[in-house]
Amino acid sequence: MGRYGDAAELTRNGILEALRSRRVYATNGRRTILRFHRGAVPMGGTLRLEGPSKPRRFNIAVVGDGPIATVTVVKNNTDVATFKGDGLVFSDSWTDDAPAKTGDYYYVRVA
Repeated sequence: MGRYGDAAELTRNGILEALRSRRVYATNGRRTILRFHRGAVPMGGTLRLEGPSKPRRFNIAVVGDGPIATVTVVKNNTDVATFKGDGLVFSDSWTDDAPAKTGDYYYVRVA
């Protein structure tokens, strides 16, 4: 299993900080680079909302060492958007127009 931590430095403390900040993801052997963020808030960050009904736009970028078939955005453990991949690189954005609730969480699944 591969692991990635968006560590400021590749030291024990830097990697532990990335784990604590939830800026990590795992792969099943593929070497994949993933960026999932909203503005300046990186993966694992806590969003400050301007209002519960304001849309939230997320940016997604994936670089794989093999073909990217699909990229799925998951919100609160439910698939909310699926994009078709085409090649080794994927880049797009997705907007959540649903009202925000305390505790909402998002992640991306790449296949």
